[in-house]
Amino acid sequence: MLGYKISGELTKRERDNMMDEIETIVNDVGKLGFILELENLHEEPRMLFDDLKFSTRFHNSFERMACIGDPKWRGWFIKLAGVFFLTETHFFETEQRELALQWIRREIDTEALFHGDAVKAMQR
Repeated sequence: MLGYKISGELTKRERDNMMDEIETIVNDVGKLGFILELENLHEEPRMLFDDLKFSTRFHNSFERMACIGDPKWRGWFIKLAGVFFLTETHFFETEQRELALQWIRREIDTEALFHGDAVKAMQR
């Protein structure tokens, strides 16, 4: 499992360093669970995906991908993940952080829902 927390504003240098780290780890271990936690963002985290480098480099690198954050980022994540990633994805609200970690570690499972509400999926 690999995760990053983006708090405040993400710079191009931070984004590029993160992408290099992910690439190194994926090359060493293969597919992995990936968590992106968004905290105290004032605007969409477009810097991460603006030039599409992230999605073209990692579109098939993750077994599962979770995003944790404020509900206002749910639509952004669903749109992004649905277009660019070939994996099971879920959005978890900030207070569902532990649930996201359990899900990414496969300690709990869902029906193979993509972009669904995690809590509702767990109840099925």
